[in-house]
Amino acid sequence: MVLKVLVEMRDKVTKKSLHAGDSLVTDDLDRINDLVSRKLCVITSIENPDDTAKVTFGEKEYDTKTIIAALKQIDGVSVANNAGADNLTAKITALTDDQKKTLSELLSKE
Repeated sequence: MVLKVLVEMRDKVTKKSLHAGDSLVTDDLDRINDLVSRKLCVITSIENPDDTAKVTFGEKEYDTKTIIAALKQIDGVSVANNAGADNLTAKITALTDDQKKTLSELLSKE
C-alpha cells in the first residue's frame, strides 16, 4: 500500500526523515493500521508500485513477486516479501554461479 505522510516523522524501518506529503510504501498491515490510527498517514493507494516493477534476469523480465518466490526457494538466500526491483537486482548480482543456475531453473518452470 502507498501511504501519504501527514506530519514530519522518522521512518522506523529505513530511519529516514519523512515530511508531510511524502509517500511511504509498505505491505505491513499492522504498521499501516498504526500509522493511520495515530493520524500520521493516510492510505492513498492499495497497490504497491513495486508490484508492477520488472526485474531482468537472463534475457527475460520478471515481476518482483515471481523473483521473490524463486529466490526464497534457493538455499542461503534471504529476501524480504516487499523487496523492490533495485534490491532484487542486487540480490541476483550477489548470487553464486550455482545459485544463478538454480534461479534460472526455477524461473523456467513458471
